Amino acid sequence: MVRLAWSCASTFRSTDHLGGCNGARIRFAPQAEWPSNAALDQALTLLEPVKETFGAGLSWADLIALAGTVALVEAGSGPLSFCGGRTDASGGGGGGDDTNGGSNWLAPTVTGSTEDTVDVLK
Repeated sequence: MVRLAWSCASTFRSTDHLGGCNGARIRFAPQAEWPSNAALDQALTLLEPVKETFGAGLSWADLIALAGTVALVEAGSGPLSFCGGRTDASGGGGGGDDTNGGSNWLAPTVTGSTEDTVDVLK
């Protein structure tokens, strides 16, 4: 759950505010198909019953962020605050000329390889 939340949020780019977990586009192509997001569909499957229980009252975006927060607390991080209010995209597309909602410009550069440098991670 932590990896899912991290991968979802890590696409946020402060320069133009593209990406991030708002929209929960990690559920759709192209983000769902990025090698760094491999097997995250398993975590999403585990969250499906929770989403079904709360329906429209809980967005996928908030559920992903909340699941990561709870997982960190359960792992011993201590209390963490949570701020909800994220909304879901209806697909990977963002409309207009950018059919991937900015995702095509947000492909990750951190591979998780031991050869990644600190500069790449930053």
